[in-house]
Amino acid sequence: MVQVDKEETNERQAKIYGEYHIRYYLQQDAGAKKKKVRLCQHWSLINELNADRYIGAIVQITPGKVRRIFDKHPLKYVWYQHTITLAEQIITGPFDFGKTQSYMIDQKQWKELMDKADDFRVDASNVNKISPLVFD
Repeated sequence: MVQVDKEETNERQAKIYGEYHIRYYLQQDAGAKKKKVRLCQHWSLINELNADRYIGAIVQITPGKVRRIFDKHPLKYVWYQHTITLAEQIITGPFDFGKTQSYMIDQKQWKELMDKADDFRVDASNVNKISPLVFD
């Protein structure tokens, strides 16, 4: 799951090449163990930063607390993110986590994804399955 970061996206690159800066989200771990993907909360994909500045373990933080934690510990965590060409991806959305504290994607959006998946050869079979996270 990704969300476009408008502040980090280069407007010129977006208009010309369709390149957008995105941040990743993943299912909240406790919910992923017992709920279908489409019924789970989706939290920010945050990693610890090791002393050598390499990405470390995943840390589960609600999206509403990310800014505060980053402000308090600016060199301890990083939000997994990068730039992609959205035009080359099969996407559905938008999802706006900023307007709700549930951090859940509206069921209408999941239905839209499932309805269009076959047309775009997207495997959406996991959205109706319980899919626990695996951290290596």
